[in-house]
Amino acid sequence: MIETEHIKTLERFGLSRLQAKTYLSLLVLGQADVKTIARESDVARQEIYRIMPTLEKIGLEEKILGKPIIYRATPLSKALAILAEQYREKYEDILERKKWLLDNFPVGEETPALSDEDSQFSIISEPTLFVNLNKKLIERTEKGIDTITPLPQFCHPAKLHQVWTHLEKCLPHKKGLVVRVITEKSRKNIIPKSLTKQAFIEIRYLSEPVRFGMHIFDDREMTMTISQKSGLPSLWSNNQNQLKLATKYFENLWSTTTNP
Repeated sequence: MIETEHIKTLERFGLSRLQAKTYLSLLVLGQADVKTIARESDVARQEIYRIMPTLEKIGLEEKILGKPIIYRATPLSKALAILAEQYREKYEDILERKKWLLDNFPVGEETPALSDEDSQFSIISEPTLFVNLNKKLIERTEKGIDTITPLPQFCHPAKLHQVWTHLEKCLPHKKGLVVRVITEKSRKNIIPKSLTKQAFIEIRYLSEPVRFGMHIFDDREMTMTISQKSGLPSLWSNNQNQLKLATKYFENLWSTTTNP
């Protein structure tokens, strides 16, 4: 009856996996002693003894004194309201702490500029940091962006909204900028017309699947995925040797692609 998604949902509300399993099991039982809860939840009895006071403090169950002690589950709608309110309070506290730290930490927020001789590599694993990096790279680009990307990532709604929308906002200040995209063919036409009709975007297709993503900005900076399973983690580099190899690879691939 209790499914993995039920447990994962409560984890998103801030409960641990064992706390979620214990509460949901008690919810199914209605009320029960520790022995019964342990059997229903498949959680060790000693863990149940540790978890129950925490759930009681949160407000997800109440203790009925007796021999043995019985625990009664808070109804699901009320429990979710309690967890949501605690999550909201925690989020507001985080925002306050963020503002305080930005206002009071002595080091500025800007990233130091790199000299022409600087050559760096970095790995980005967090989605928000990667999106913000791409936005900065777009803002610094003046001439063109060359992209190799798997079709699902290219058409992912979040990427379309976060990256391509930001690119469109920057276009009035970047006359003549061209974006070349290499992706894979698909029997279904899933690329939005909002992209295919853009004059600044040229899309070409490979007959075989694209295994990784790569983005080259003005031949000066690049990002490249280092996993075939997802877009992250990703490598960023401004190393000239790395860029020459990437640019050469893109141009060779571009010459083998087809138009729609």
